Amino acid sequence: MKMKKSSTKKLMSLLVAGLVSMVCMGQEHISFKCVEMRFDAQTYLRKLESEGLSLTSTERTKMQNIYTLRGAFATTDNCVVKIYAHRSDSIIGKAVVLFPKEESWQKAKANYKYLKEIYESKYGEYSAEYYSFSTPYREGDGREYEAFARGKARCITYWKDLYIGIIKIGINKNGQIEITYEDRINWRTIQDSNRRDIEAEI
Repeated sequence: MKMKKSSTKKLMSLLVAGLVSMVCMGQEHISFKCVEMRFDAQTYLRKLESEGLSLTSTERTKMQNIYTLRGAFATTDNCVVKIYAHRSDSIIGKAVVLFPKEESWQKAKANYKYLKEIYESKYGEYSAEYYSFSTPYREGDGREYEAFARGKARCITYWKDLYIGIIKIGINKNGQIEITYEDRINWRTIQDSNRRDIEAEI
């Protein structure tokens, strides 16, 4: 179900989005934790560590390198942050934040709505929001987390029209709030590189 807003609020949001886009025109890459994704992976990780995050593990695959950090984000402690870099470590493609799972669905929903409002005040009106429960689940039945785990519920908001990238906030299958910052230029470069490698082997 795609949610709509009043025309007045939409106009104000568009004005805010326009101002954000004008600011973003001064930079080519999206920022996470006040650090722009224009650095190589090792430099970027050092800058995140200076912002209070701690590197806990590294996973190197044929397609990309994934760095896991832990720390506070948006005033919430014990968040897990995953940084996705090109396998050469030359560029950062995206950052994903996983919040600790809330004890109840009501708390998770309230936190999701609160964060969405904050992001909307900064980035303008979102591009799309999907919020639904599918049979045999419904909101209020006490089985909301089970619905997410079984792929029978959706709760996600996108900002797709940012000049520098895409941001999305949602609740994942584990019942955690998940926020993604995807750099428009770098993530496309990583995907194109991976595609060329696959095409060379088939």
